[in-house]
Amino acid sequence: MNKRIWAILAATGASFIFGVNHTLAKGLMPNHIESFGFVILRVLGAALVFWLISCFIKSEPIQRRDWLRIILCALLGMCVNMLLFFKGLSLSTPINSSVIVTISPILVFVLSAVLIREKITFLKASGAVLGLVGALMLVLFTTTSTADAQTFR
Repeated sequence: MNKRIWAILAATGASFIFGVNHTLAKGLMPNHIESFGFVILRVLGAALVFWLISCFIKSEPIQRRDWLRIILCALLGMCVNMLLFFKGLSLSTPINSSVIVTISPILVFVLSAVLIREKITFLKASGAVLGLVGALMLVLFTTTSTADAQTFR
């Protein structure tokens, strides 16, 4: 199998796991585990996996100037991101949560335009607006309500 097929399979597998995460986590919260408990389990699980992998792979030294960036990325990318995701999921439904997560590429697009001056073309902007409007319509105009989601109306 070539590298492209492996990459597609890996991305599909990761998307499947992330999609199942919404329903599985919501089914366990709050009766079996709280949202912050999920974060602790995931961070400790990831640390264990990376530690096990490091036993079999030759390590390279990390330059002193990179440590602050690594720590900042770990806090923002792992801890804060997961804390907000699981807390939001505990207050919402799996469907609403998964729709809101689809806005992530739009946020990346906007941040890349602001932070690294990525060129905004008509096609990119219209796709971002269309995606944002679609996600907002699905979340805001849902008429059904479930017992496991909190409402703030």
